[in-house]
Formats: sequence, C-alpha cells, structure tokens
Amino acid sequence: MQSLIERPSMELDQVQHVAAEVDAVLTAATDALTGERRASQVEIRDALRNAPPVISVVGQVKAGKTALSNALLRRPRLLPSDVNPWTSAVTAVRLGGSGGRDSAAFRFLSQEDWTALRENGGHLGELARRTGHADEAATLARQVDGLRARAIARLGRNFEALLGGEHSFDSVSPELIGRYVAGGSEPDSETVGRYAEITKSAEITLGGVDGLARIIRDTPGVNDPLLIREAMTLDALKDTDICVVTLSAGQAMTLCDLSLIRVLFAIKAENIVIFVNRSDELTDPAAQMTEIRARILETFAEYGLNAVPPVVFGSAAWAEAALTGDVGGLSRASRAALLEAAVAAELSLLDAAWAKSGIAELEAVIAEMLGAGVLRRRFGHALRTTLSHLRAEQDAGALRARPAEERPATAEVSARVERIRQTRSAELDRALDSHALSFKRAFTDLIEDFIAEQTKRLRADVEAHGPMRSWMADAIRFRRIISGLYQQAMAEQTARFEAIFQRTARDLSQIYADLAGTGAADRVTPPMVPDAGAPIAIGRTLAIDMAGRWWHGLLSRTSRTDRIAQEIATMIRREGKAILDQLEGDNRLAQAIAARSELTRCIEAEGAALLTLAAGRGATPPTPVSADVIEQRVLRAFDAVNTTAADVRIAAQ
Repeated sequence: MQSLIERPSMELDQVQHVAAEVDAVLTAATDALTGERRASQVEIRDALRNAPPVISVVGQVKAGKTALSNALLRRPRLLPSDVNPWTSAVTAVRLGGSGGRDSAAFRFLSQEDWTALRENGGHLGELARRTGHADEAATLARQVDGLRARAIARLGRNFEALLGGEHSFDSVSPELIGRYVAGGSEPDSETVGRYAEITKSAEITLGGVDGLARIIRDTPGVNDPLLIREAMTLDALKDTDICVVTLSAGQAMTLCDLSLIRVLFAIKAENIVIFVNRSDELTDPAAQMTEIRARILETFAEYGLNAVPPVVFGSAAWAEAALTGDVGGLSRASRAALLEAAVAAELSLLDAAWAKSGIAELEAVIAEMLGAGVLRRRFGHALRTTLSHLRAEQDAGALRARPAEERPATAEVSARVERIRQTRSAELDRALDSHALSFKRAFTDLIEDFIAEQTKRLRADVEAHGPMRSWMADAIRFRRIISGLYQQAMAEQTARFEAIFQRTARDLSQIYADLAGTGAADRVTPPMVPDAGAPIAIGRTLAIDMAGRWWHGLLSRTSRTDRIAQEIATMIRREGKAILDQLEGDNRLAQAIAARSELTRCIEAEGAALLTLAAGRGATPPTPVSADVIEQRVLRAFDAVNTTAADVRIAAQ
C-alpha cells in the first residue's frame, strides 16, 4: 500500500492535468495556423510555459518559513533552516523546467546598494533624517558598517570584486545554498553563510520534478531590525500569485505585530493563505487552534484587511520527519503528540507525521486558489486568443475563395489599421491623463483628511491627559485608507484600459469580416490588461511607524500642542508624498506603460496578418479541417479550466 508521504498532491495534480491539456491544445493549434497567427500562437504557449505560478512564503524571522518551503519542495533541509541560520536573501526555487537539469544562480548586492546602506543607513536611516533624528541615523550607519565589516572579514579582498556580480552552478546541494543564503552563522565560517551578507537573491531550479511547474519563494523575515531586507521581501511580492503567511503557533496570537500587518497591506487579500506552524507544540490543540483561528480572523477584521484568508494548522517539523524518516530531531513532547495521533488514526508514525503536518491541506488550498484565480485567468485568455486565431484562419480560407476584385485593397486595410492605432492610442493617453489627475486629487484629499483626524485626536488626548510623552499617529489606519483608495483607483484604470482593448479588438475583427465577406465576428481577442502589481509602497516602514524615542523625541521638543500638530502634519504629508510617488511610478504608470505595449503589440500583429490576407499571400494550413477539430478541443479545454476550482475543492474534501 502506498504511504501517505509517497502520494502526490491530488489537488495539484488536477491543476497540472488541466495545464497539460491547455498546453497540448495550444501546441496543436500552432500546427493548424500559418504566418503571423502561428508565430503569435507560439508566443502565447511559450509565455505560459515560462511563467509558472509563484508561491511566496513570508513571516517573521524564525517562524519556520524555510522549513515550510522545504516541505512544499519535498526536499527536507535543502534550504538552511537549522537553529542558528536564517534566510538572508530572497530564495526562489523552481520545480520543473530546464530540461530536467538542476541549476543555481546567486546575485550579489551592487556597489550602489552598499553605498546606500553605508552612507544612508538604509531605509531606516532615511526615516531617521526625515524625522530629525540625526543621532539615530548615525547609529544606524555604524550598524551597517558593522555588517560590511563582517562581510569583509569573510571575503577579504574579494568583497569589492563580488559586488554586483553573480555566481552560477549546474548542480544544487544544501551546502551550496547555505554558503549564500544562511544568515546568522559564525563569522569565521568558510562554508555556511560565507556570502550571506552580500547575497541579494538566489534562483534555484530543480529540473527533474514531475507535476505542476511552480516557483516556491522563501523570503527573509519581515522584522529585520535594520530593514535592510525589507525592500527585497516586498519586491518579491510584486509578482507573487499566492502568499503563504507563516505564523508560529506559540506566537500566532501576536499577528498584530505591525511589521507583518504592514506586509499584508501590500498583498491582495484573495491571494493570502495563513499557515500556523509548530502546531505540534500546542498542549491542547483542539481548544488552542480554535482560539488562534478566531484571533487571526478578528485581527483581519480589526485592521480592515477585507477578505478572510484560509487558515491551515500544521508542523513543518513533522513534515521533515516524515520526509526524512527520522523522528529523532523532534522534541519529547512532539514525539509523544505524534505517537498519540498515529494510534488514534491507525497510521504508521511517519504517515501520521505527514497527515498532521498540514502540508497536504495547504497544497489543496493553494491548488484551489490557483485553479480559481491566476491560472484560470491566464489559461482562459490563452484559449480565447487561440479560438480567435483559428476562426481568423478560417476567414483566410474564405478570402482565398473570393475573386481578387472583391477584396478590399491593401492600402485601404493599412489605412484602417493605422486609424485604429491612432484612435485607440489617443484614447489610452486621455484615460491615463484623466485618471492621473483624479487619483492625485483624491490622494491629496485623503492625506489632508487623515491629518485633520489625527491632529484632532492628538488635541483630544492632550485635553484629557495633559502634555503627552507617549503618542503615535494611527499608521495602520493610514495604510488602510490608502490601500482602499489604491484598489479603487486601479480597478477604475484597469476597467478603462479593458474598454479600450475591447474596442480595438472589435474594430480589427470588423476588418477580418470585411475581408472575408462575412458578418462581423470576434476574430481578435482583446489583450489581457497587465496587472498593476502589489502596492508594496504601502507595506514599507514609514516614519509614523516608529515608536519609542522617535515619538518621544518629537513630543519632548515642545509642549505646545499647535507646534506638535504642525510637525505631525508635515511628517504625514512627507510620508504620503513618498507613498504617492512610488504608487504612481511602480504601479499606476507601470501598468499604463505595459498596457500601451500590449495595445501596440496586438495592433501590429493583427495588422500584419490582415495585410497578408488582403494581399492574397499566406500559406494554406497543413490540414484544411484541422482548425475545426482543434476548435472543439479548445472549447473542451475551456470547460476543463472553468471546472478546475470545483474539481479541486471536491478532491480536497
């Protein structure tokens, strides 16, 4: 009988089955197409192959993120997760691809990165100067110098030469990875953590892996005292499809840790799943899990994080024991709890460890989220485009049967395509300019309303309690209202771009219909509007997050409430502008630039295909009936994609 550990994830296998069928359909369609449509079809298929879903594991330092990542990879101890080391860099591990070969690439901090850290104290030093704490900035600079000194002690004269460089390997081992990403090791170690201080990112490929291709991304802890790795973690969330937020069962009640709450504001709520690790350490699991789950949900509601995420309880330590066949590393209490679970479930000790590890349940949740979310959107768009290509190929056959004198002139087709390009590009520009004005105006109003609200609160507290020595602006509310505005604004911008894309596709389809002498039909699929990305600016640490002597220093400089309120208003405006600038550049404008590129690509590709048709050129498809046959396969694949989430949910039950 196959053990539980050896069984593949039924839910991920279901998603993989659909992914394989979609890939097969896209490949078959390629053989039924000619010219520009064939080239476009190859691009669509390869884009799906080269962009597997990304699952990022985030949480505090020592929450067990890396051990959980190893369990999801089915490679215990691949990434360093011993007692002392912690992850010092974003480590992305791709399962599948690369022709079955393993590989590794480690990129180092650049000279510019280190210069910013040495001279400015990093992001925290920037915050110190914003709030007038030059002494704090100097302290932080000394701490960064200490970090640099440790790197030089390890690397010697190689330090400067390595900056901005990369080390690549055609094999993977725990020892190799530990050399680059294991922070917290002894400074005189020549192996573990040798390059940890300067490693910026690690990309690992495990090629000989069957099943759904995916990337598991392990991140540094969100509570780095110098915030040196904060930007790296937040950057890793930009293209994350699913975020596994890892909590330790013994500290899960402290989800209100602001460093973690800040990160959650930078992630779409529907992309989050909570994994409560170290559940094997709970003394009364049934009661404590209920209490922990309730507290997590209360925290999400309290901080206005909108959607309620799935919560999975488990133990990465039990998963490791199951995968290695060794329970010797578990504590006495953990082994006792495992034995009790095995007896109750009538399982072997190792099967019980796997069943109670929570990994199978977590993978089921991930599979359902993929099937209902990102993969469904990607597959659906690819299949819709394929359907348009196939029907346009049929139009080409009809056009070849028309006498040349009945076909629209090439010059006429070219002029119509050019008018579409000019009209829709101008529309996109107007939509962008209009939205920019409304977004900035709404953002400015929001900041001023928040300032009025917080200064009113300050005055009320002073009136009730006298001169203040401990007070903070409500940084979580600040993020919540900015997040709400951002989500609304980007939904509006996306809707405007979608409308423009739909009109573009309709106009191009009409030219196809006119060429073939048929009625108007959907021969061109609107491009997919690029995602605006995670609003990581909202997740960054701000000056108003700083507690302790930061606010004490501000409050102690003067006893005049008006003066304090003025300084707080200045700080909030400055922080608001920093967030607005980053949201504007990294998200709103970035989406607009990507949308323009998609619009241009669509018009150019379809325009070239239309001109080929108008000129009577183009090869005959290899099999005249293949387009019809493949179209039926496309429609069946649509059905499979649309039922994937339901099938995964049933399999998980």
